Amino acid sequence: MSGKAVRLDGQVLLRIAVCLAALGVFFWLLVQPKMAEVRRLDAEIVEARETIARQDKLFPLYAGIFADLGQADLTPFPEPRGGLLALEDIPRIPDLLGALARAYGLDVRSVTPAPESLDVEAGTLLTHCVLLGDLDGVRGFLAGLGGVEWVQGLQALRVEDSGGRTLLTMKAVVRLAGQRGAVAAKR
Repeated sequence: MSGKAVRLDGQVLLRIAVCLAALGVFFWLLVQPKMAEVRRLDAEIVEARETIARQDKLFPLYAGIFADLGQADLTPFPEPRGGLLALEDIPRIPDLLGALARAYGLDVRSVTPAPESLDVEAGTLLTHCVLLGDLDGVRGFLAGLGGVEWVQGLQALRVEDSGGRTLLTMKAVVRLAGQRGAVAAKR
């Protein structure tokens, strides 16, 4: 009898081993890939929580900026009128642009026409400007500059922080009147 019991125990053990092997294959084929997906999703959840925490910290700053924009004087940009600057007024460019900058509370570091940039065919001259002030003043100046009839546009613009104030460096394209005739008369 004891021999028969051992044989039954061997068959039971074999069946248990086959079932465990089947469970192992099932786990390896079906559950293990899903676990990798769960780990990836957990990492995404952690990243999303960190992003939300950063946004929660920055929200008061954003709300303050948004409130300041609501109170700011957001006058529309003026329409350019398409005028030209007379050749005899070229020496007055620093005074004219300087007065506009001071009207918006900016300190004028330099306003310098660049004679080497004179374009005879286009009738334009570059003017280099360096101004210092607050950001609202810079914005107002740029809006006001859009209304200056003899300023065609900006070729370069750089705005940077300079010790709590805003430093504006730009190259304005000035349109000149009678430029072709003046150049032809000199030849």
